[in-house]
Amino acid sequence: MTAHERINNSAAKKISIALGVLLIFMMLSNLLSWSANITAAANLKGSVIGGAIQNAFYQSLGRGATSKFSLAQEEIFSRLVVPEKTPAYLTLPRSADSVAMGSIDQGFKVDKGWKLSGWTYVPESAGTAEFVIAVENEKVIGVLAIDVERPDVAKALNAPRALRTGYSGQITSQLDTEGCKVTLYTLTSSLKLLAMPSLCDKANHSAQ
Repeated sequence: MTAHERINNSAAKKISIALGVLLIFMMLSNLLSWSANITAAANLKGSVIGGAIQNAFYQSLGRGATSKFSLAQEEIFSRLVVPEKTPAYLTLPRSADSVAMGSIDQGFKVDKGWKLSGWTYVPESAGTAEFVIAVENEKVIGVLAIDVERPDVAKALNAPRALRTGYSGQITSQLDTEGCKVTLYTLTSSLKLLAMPSLCDKANHSAQ
């Protein structure tokens, strides 16, 4: 090996060592930056990656407890009615204080009914909100699934289970009359019926 080759090999080794040190330094810096700017509790919600992780977490929790109706054993006695000659049925408890939190973002008349969208959220003791039930003249005229993700609601309420609280769709009105005669309810996974904000008030306000 010539002197020139020895010098080149020595320089190459020094460059390799320098690159290795630089690589380690960059890895440590990135790791510290990740810890400080993404995983820190104060910055988690505001970071791009942290926000994505949080939304995925909200989604997994929001969907995990849905589409499974359940009835507490002790409630069967008071809610199950078994007539002698007609089909048995379950009652859906409804009281003045059973009100779902939420908002009707859109509620206006269309050619054959109503266009609705918004969100509805119920206490954990009531299960999860599953369907929006539209009632007109004491008859169910429409059912909308509560399956739209609303990260804004989950963030505002600071409740991961409030992610899947949105609904959107159209119901067909059965009565050919002027004005609003529709009442909305939220049906929960524990088979409870909770009153919702007034569609008629929303429609009247929008018309003004």
